[in-house]
Amino acid sequence: MANKNTTLSSHIKQFFATLTDDEKILALAENIQQALEKGHTAIKLIHENNLKPDIITHDGKSGYIVFKDKQAAFRRFYHFEQNIKKAFIDYKQQKIEQKKLQTAIKNVITWSNLTIQDEIDWQWQACLSALFNNRLVLDGGPGTGKTTTIVRLLMLYIQLYPDNKIMLAAPTGKAANRMTQSINQNLINLNCPQEITNKLQIQAKTIHRLLAFNPKTNILTFNRNKPLPYDLVIIDESSMLDVSLANALINAMKDNSNLVLIGDKNQLPAVDAGNVFADLCQILEPHNQQQNILQKILNAKEDNFPIPNYVKLIKNYRFQQDSIIANLCDSLIAKDCTKFKSYKINPDFHWHNPQNRQEKSKKLNLWLQNIPKQESYMILCATNNGENSVNELNDIAKQLTNNTQELKQDAPIIVTKNDYNLDVYNGDMSYLEQQNDKWYATFNIEGKQQRIQIQALNWQIAHAISIHKAQGSEYDHVLITLNENTEHKLTNALLYTAISRAKKTISLWASERLIEKIILNQEKRLTFLK
Repeated sequence: MANKNTTLSSHIKQFFATLTDDEKILALAENIQQALEKGHTAIKLIHENNLKPDIITHDGKSGYIVFKDKQAAFRRFYHFEQNIKKAFIDYKQQKIEQKKLQTAIKNVITWSNLTIQDEIDWQWQACLSALFNNRLVLDGGPGTGKTTTIVRLLMLYIQLYPDNKIMLAAPTGKAANRMTQSINQNLINLNCPQEITNKLQIQAKTIHRLLAFNPKTNILTFNRNKPLPYDLVIIDESSMLDVSLANALINAMKDNSNLVLIGDKNQLPAVDAGNVFADLCQILEPHNQQQNILQKILNAKEDNFPIPNYVKLIKNYRFQQDSIIANLCDSLIAKDCTKFKSYKINPDFHWHNPQNRQEKSKKLNLWLQNIPKQESYMILCATNNGENSVNELNDIAKQLTNNTQELKQDAPIIVTKNDYNLDVYNGDMSYLEQQNDKWYATFNIEGKQQRIQIQALNWQIAHAISIHKAQGSEYDHVLITLNENTEHKLTNALLYTAISRAKKTISLWASERLIEKIILNQEKRLTFLK
């Protein structure tokens, strides 16, 4: 049976064969499709193909393929990326009554028990940039206070626009639930009026649910002709946005509404094609605002100055200076193999390279025994099959828990396929529970606990999960297992994403040689966005 990629590429070639018999154009179309399946929206071309206005053009106004700046892409994806770029390049700066804004800021300072420093506070920069600009990109690594920034922004916005509608969303159900939980946890430390607190308790949605995806028609209900009713939309984990979904989201925003994309550009890009968040960061970062916006507003020195629509959170509030998580992430960003390896002596970093099943079982058992009760943990694997894979680690973990049965009370599971009717999605996690000889799993769906019989789901045991499916999650302790003999390229972003899921300790199974290759492999996706 032909694999999916081969089948899709052949279909594309067959379609273009109805348009032309030019072998170069047929090969070009096939190459673009193969690149799309690897996440690229464009391919590099040294020599220009003969332009045929009905098939290939420079401007994308006609045809099916765009050739420009020594790159080629399908016209559809080229237009998606140009639309996204235009939305963030041609953003609108909005007027806000200065006295009203000053009052709102002072209230937030009081409610949050904050002190104002002379140096730039990047969380304030982000909040104020989001208020003044209808499009904002907020970039920040683990522990830089992205959730705190969201809450502070919401407190300001609710005071300024009490009648406006707000929505929070994320690419996956897991990320949406964590967004809601993190914000609710943040509210505990605030001393704001109950009316404000009530408005801050917003249940985040998946973007598909936000746009009202209809699985029967494969169409999004909200679009350019029927925009969303919200005045402010905040998207978390935006590095997971693929180009098609990002384009649909932008098209669904109503006039004069605000859109904030929040994420970490160093994490893995979307599973599907595109590199939207990282590309936008690259485009907008040179214009990062260095003026202290908060001080300018509070001191009323100016009421009309440019405020760029990109902010990078710099200060880390979660991790101490000697935190192993922050230090490993920093060494990956710097592509510093020596620095990364120097942390082997850190007591919170355990680096091994078990060679056989018996050794792996012994190491895993020791790791599980050393995790304190009530603390969260997860095994993250780079691949689903082969050595050090999801399947192998799940199998070993099941044996260690004396679980020879497929079904066991409280066994962790993960959904493996989207089900838009049940509103559960690939990557959502739960635990098995038995009742009256039937097995169920409970999921948090828009703030409500929904018990679903597992026969209705596509699922698998989840003592271990893939790094991709861990995006949008956090655990106290993380074990990362990597496979040297794999056809999949293991990248710097993959390892960074895995490490940044942890809050306390990291364990790593891999050879030094493999880690060196991974650290230096900062493979970038080819797109027309940047």
